[in-house]
Amino acid sequence: MNERRSEPRERLLIQVVATCRDTGDELGSLVDLTRSGLMVVGSRRIIPGRRFRLELALPEAINERDRIQLEADSLWSCRQPTSARRLSGFGGLEAAVADLNRIDRLLADYGAGSLPFAGADVMNLPR
Repeated sequence: MNERRSEPRERLLIQVVATCRDTGDELGSLVDLTRSGLMVVGSRRIIPGRRFRLELALPEAINERDRIQLEADSLWSCRQPTSARRLSGFGGLEAAVADLNRIDRLLADYGAGSLPFAGADVMNLPR
């Protein structure tokens, strides 16, 4: 499968919950994050092709805020083969400069590196 990401995914060592700012619905927990996109795991099916206004709940304040607000496009969603949970990918991430700086700090403090997601090959997901 051809890689389409402009930068390698960065897995997180902590739980960060993504919520839709328009509905208040919890979409899931972040699996990985970059300045250009993210992947969540959760119980909800996310329809591809929608633009989402998201809020990420941080475990502690970064630059005096414990939330990151951003917008991103839902690109794909698929069920994990061994559970009812779903993986969903988002791209086209846009955020204010202060929130992009919070993403950089979050990755520096809690990122696990740019290793591929363990289930990517088995599930035929993009890396």
